[in-house]
Amino acid sequence: MAAPETVRLRLQFDYPPPVTPDCTVFWLLVDLSRCRVVTDLISLVRQRFGFSSGAFLGLYLDGGLLPPGESARLVRDNDCLRNNEYQKQQQLNEVITNSSTVIQNPVEIHKKDYSMLPQLAAAPQVGEKIAFKLLELTSDYSPDVSDYKEGKILSHNPETQQVDIEILSSLPAVKEPGKFDLVYHNENGTEVVEYAVTQEKRITVFWRELIDPRLIVESASNTSSTELA
Repeated sequence: MAAPETVRLRLQFDYPPPVTPDCTVFWLLVDLSRCRVVTDLISLVRQRFGFSSGAFLGLYLDGGLLPPGESARLVRDNDCLRNNEYQKQQQLNEVITNSSTVIQNPVEIHKKDYSMLPQLAAAPQVGEKIAFKLLELTSDYSPDVSDYKEGKILSHNPETQQVDIEILSSLPAVKEPGKFDLVYHNENGTEVVEYAVTQEKRITVFWRELIDPRLIVESASNTSSTELA
């Protein structure tokens, strides 16, 4: 007997998703003829529940991670999927904190040193500039912690702890869509690409998703020269 094309899945989030800040458990109807691989399923969850393209979503079934390239038919009707995004970020954050004093790369002498900047326990005021890391997909589509990014706080919701950030750091060069990137064709013939590795200059994330956030403090000399100008 052929497997059903439509399945009902139970989604459990460790923290409330952006669109519904008061709930962590949901039912989702999935058409497997449209969601052929796990990446398609992740994209559907991202779209339905308001996650930014920069947020790493890892779906777990019975305690095991669903690989992005696997067939979405791994899931069955009434299966429970869980997103352990924050736990994975917290573990990686601890690894970085414990190893940051011993890992050095003298070759990359032009990298900025953010270690002396003040750490942030909460979001700063709108307009402040921060340095931070994110858990995101690399160019080979494996989750990893990024290098420091610089950004400016555009808005902050104290109730949901969501922040809008304008990325000030340079983005990687735009490449041809890969096997996990989604390409949408418009009626006018144009294409819109949703990259698995984010290419956006503005992101909306939960504050807790930022790894080792630090406040960028302008030096007194820079401030003086700006005022004189």
